[in-house]
Amino acid sequence: MGERNAFKALIIGGSVGGLAAAHELGSVGAEVAVYERSAGRTEPRGAGIVMQPEVEMLLERLGSSARSVGVLLHERQQLHIHGKAERYKAPQLMTSWGTLYRALRDPLTDVCYRLDSSLARVRVEGHDVTAEFSDGYTVRGNFLVRADGIGSATRRLIDPAARPAYAGYVAWRGLESESRVPDDLLELLSDRFTFFGSRGMQMLCYLVPRAQRRAGGRGAAGQLGVVCECCGA
Repeated sequence: MGERNAFKALIIGGSVGGLAAAHELGSVGAEVAVYERSAGRTEPRGAGIVMQPEVEMLLERLGSSARSVGVLLHERQQLHIHGKAERYKAPQLMTSWGTLYRALRDPLTDVCYRLDSSLARVRVEGHDVTAEFSDGYTVRGNFLVRADGIGSATRRLIDPAARPAYAGYVAWRGLESESRVPDDLLELLSDRFTFFGSRGMQMLCYLVPRAQRRAGGRGAAGQLGVVCECCGA
């Protein structure tokens, strides 16, 4: 893209959504800057992530591959309190927040990524938008991308009446090191996306990779991701 058509994009939020936006906008010639409210190292925002086709294509364009940052599951299984587990073939690639974050963050060596940047104000003036942060830092661009999650400061500033509403359930997400899982339980869960449900509750369980993996596959570097959702008032 020529200099005449260059434009500047301000991305609010430096998690995987903001990083993906930075790559996509950079690929069409934008000057990109990412602003993350975390003061230090960006902390994990979740446990496991299902690999989506759009993410696979982005990773391939960055010279990586989905398989290099994922764990392939071959089956799905439904566990029951009384009775044998039901299983069927359903290949699915899983990754983790930390692994995907590093795969998207590391290639952005020439992009401004500013930590400790809490958005305070947004002003639109003609064809430009100005972002002001709580520490007094101000920057102007051609447009602004909101990628700052469920507690979005951007959404609150643009639409003060918008408020998150309780959906009626609570979710717990956790990770356990594969090496700490008993062998019989690991045998049951490995290579499978596992479901268990009872009244008012659903539990999901699957393997995901660590952010730092050993060569030659998952091995002892794997992690067990456990997602539990308890539904009800």
